[in-house]
Amino acid sequence: MGGEFPYRLQPNLISVPDGSVDYSTIIPMGHHVHQKLGDDVFTIGFAAADGQASPWFSCAHAIGKSPSGTLEDICKQADLDDAIVPLLDLSSSGEWLNQSIFARPLGYTWMQARWSDHFDAMVFQNEMTGTNANR
Repeated sequence: MGGEFPYRLQPNLISVPDGSVDYSTIIPMGHHVHQKLGDDVFTIGFAAADGQASPWFSCAHAIGKSPSGTLEDICKQADLDDAIVPLLDLSSSGEWLNQSIFARPLGYTWMQARWSDHFDAMVFQNEMTGTNANR
């Protein structure tokens, strides 16, 4: 896959248009896990079309609806509610998943990447509910 990271971990290829996060120098935990476990690792990202996120360090907050053309919007338009979206070994109908597309699997910040370079699959929820919404 190129770059200095083995497996599909290429954080320098994640574009964050609003500049809120810079992944160009980050060594992800998955890099260290892959060094120990090799091809036994299966990485999963999480994405939601709407609802609330609730980081462990703060109260739940609305993530807002997914704009047209994002991974989350495409999943919603396909009438998925809760689904596992494979990103590897795709049939010809799934080749679009190998293109760079906007999604928010990391901290619910909009970013663009070819997600098959980073995850084996994506867990999609149409609407996520924050676990600590009533704090």
